[in-house]
Amino acid sequence: MVQVLLFAQRELKPTPSKSHYIFSMREVDRAVQGLMRIQKEQVKDDGRKVYRLWMHEVARVFADRLATEEDKAALFKQVCLTTREKLRDDVVQVAAVVLGGGGVNEGKTHGAWLREEGILFADCLAGRSFYDEVAPDQRVALNENLQNMLEDHNALARVPIAIVLFEQAVLHLLRIGRILRMPSKGHALIVGL
Repeated sequence: MVQVLLFAQRELKPTPSKSHYIFSMREVDRAVQGLMRIQKEQVKDDGRKVYRLWMHEVARVFADRLATEEDKAALFKQVCLTTREKLRDDVVQVAAVVLGGGGVNEGKTHGAWLREEGILFADCLAGRSFYDEVAPDQRVALNENLQNMLEDHNALARVPIAIVLFEQAVLHLLRIGRILRMPSKGHALIVGL
C-alpha cells in the first residue's frame, strides 16, 4: 500500500486542472479501514479474496480521485508491480475468478478493475449486512436490492427520490455508502455534469 502511495505522490502531482491530486498517509489509513471491514471467515476458502479487496480499496481511495485514463493506467501498472513484488502474485490471476478465467489478460483486468464488470465489494446485498465481494452473477441481485431499498424509502418519505439506478449510479451509491460507513467518516466531492 505504501508503494502505491509513494508512486501517487511522486508521479501524480497536482496541477491546476488536477488540484485534488494530493495524497498523504490518510489514503493508506482509508484503504486499511476498508480492508478491516471484511471478516477472516470470509477469506478462509479463498485467500486471493484479500488481494481483490486490496485492489478494490486502492481503486476506491486512489483511482476514484484520478481525472484521466492515463493516470488511472499508470496507477494500475503500479498496482500490478506492487502485487508482483509484495504480494508475490499476479493481478491477472487474482482477478481471474471475478473476470472468468479464460482470455483474461492485464488489459482486460485494467478495464475491469475500475468499472462495474470487475472487482466490487459492497454491504447491501439482500440477506447480507456485511462487507463482501459481489460476484458478477450477483450484480442483478444487487441492483434489485438497491431498487427495493429506494422503493421502501419512497414509501415512507414525504418527498420521494425520483432517480434511475443505472450501472454508474449504482457504483456511485456504493462508493458513497463505503465512505459514510468508514469509522473516520471520509469525504467525497460529487460533481454532476
